[in-house]
Amino acid sequence: MGREEVINITAETGAWETQNRVRELPASDVQPVNQWISVDERLPQDGEEALVYAGNRGVMIGLYDSVLQVWLDYECCGLKVTHWQPLPEPPKKEG
Repeated sequence: MGREEVINITAETGAWETQNRVRELPASDVQPVNQWISVDERLPQDGEEALVYAGNRGVMIGLYDSVLQVWLDYECCGLKVTHWQPLPEPPKKEG
């Protein structure tokens, strides 16, 4: 499942459904990435989607709005994000 597909699913069905679909992916489709960056260290570019860790809400896709100085997801705003990492590249199609 590529980034574009995640964005489309999120727009159509909401973040919860997207997260459920991502969890159902076969392990072979998911590349382990562990590049967590503290928000105290640096922030992503304005509006750049990222994988974020938001305490008791867990891991989700969110983005940082530098004008409002707030982290947003697709269902809520004002996430208390402590760490983030760039979204991985989508899987390459074989053949």
